[in-house]
Amino acid sequence: MGIAGELATKPRKLTNSSDWKAAEYKQFTLSYCLVLFDGYLEQEYMNGLQKFVEVVEISSAPTILRSDIGRLRRSAIDFVDHYETHWFRFRPERVSFCKSIIHAILHLADCTERFGPLCRVSQYWLEREIGWHMSKLNARTRPAESMFRSVCFPKRIKFYSTD
Repeated sequence: MGIAGELATKPRKLTNSSDWKAAEYKQFTLSYCLVLFDGYLEQEYMNGLQKFVEVVEISSAPTILRSDIGRLRRSAIDFVDHYETHWFRFRPERVSFCKSIIHAILHLADCTERFGPLCRVSQYWLEREIGWHMSKLNARTRPAESMFRSVCFPKRIKFYSTD
């Protein structure tokens, strides 16, 4: 596993992780977390983290083979089993550790098989689209007119195009 292709700027500090975008979490997970936590986490927790990294790596690939879907399914099950065993510990007083997102990981393989690679339906595209629109709205004079010229008008032209 190498450095992620998104690495264009210096990563933000971990203390600012609540402000990170989805692409930054992906970059951290795929490129840094195993290296940073090695030596700090016990081996059993590193094994669980490694399963999570496998899930992220497979599910965020731009193309996925059928054999990858099987591997994704196995890695997801292994990670959720690890999570339930080491974090939830099957104790009712620790039910707050049972987040719905952990359960959703079990459905990644089925969703990928049904809809294709998740990078085509992920949060990253939405964040970029919103950021692009926001940059158009931040015009110094007449933001609505600027938005119309740069967004609405080209979309209308494309709609009426007969190509």
